Amino acid sequence: MTPEIDYAELFEATPSPYLVLGPDLVIADVNAAYLQAVDRCRDELIGNHLFDALPANPADARGDGRGSFGASLHRVLVSGKPDIMAFVRHDTLKAGGLEDYGERWWSSVSTTVLGRDGSFKWIIQRIEDVIDFARYRPRSLFRAAAPRRGFQRANHAGQLSVH
Repeated sequence: MTPEIDYAELFEATPSPYLVLGPDLVIADVNAAYLQAVDRCRDELIGNHLFDALPANPADARGDGRGSFGASLHRVLVSGKPDIMAFVRHDTLKAGGLEDYGERWWSSVSTTVLGRDGSFKWIIQRIEDVIDFARYRPRSLFRAAAPRRGFQRANHAGQLSVH
């Protein structure tokens, strides 16, 4: 007899960082790997809007994590299809807060989770810290990606509430 699978246990134990969002971008759940990746406690995230829980670094004019992540999540909500982002800078507060941000680069895959009736239920996002790769990749790759990011920001401006 095959033992019953405890999916909550699997979610919590997976080594990949996962975040679960509602359609309003309020964080519904995270796994232990996600908490470790963003250096936060569960109660700092659950029930909070994504961009309130993980605010952008106000001192970093180059980083566009909020805009890029917001546009990606908008594409997922509109299309119902997965959206992949290879390199996005979104600095995170270091443990202890106090407006001390650490440079962070992320790769993410976001997708919808549908209910049995086919209706939208959740967005699940897997992130990966790619700072080591981002620091050592040729600068020409950053420049090549810049026009696309600019187009995405212009194309999606105002289409997603990121308050």
